[in-house]
Amino acid sequence: MTTMNVRLSSEMVDFVEHDVATVDLASSCEVMRKVAAGLSAAAQGDFSSRSALDIARQVASE
Repeated sequence: MTTMNVRLSSEMVDFVEHDVATVDLASSCEVMRKVAAGLSAAAQGDFSSRSALDIARQVASE
């Protein structure tokens, strides 16, 4: 696997760190893989009728 360094805004750093701490993800890399998968799905037109908050709550409960 190739390594890539990216710069994130402080808000995104907070988001990633929060997800690692609370959503039972192993690392910041795992968070970014999930974000990338979501962006890829959105680019293909795969959208949900649920709100982001509803989805986040479901993910957090899993």
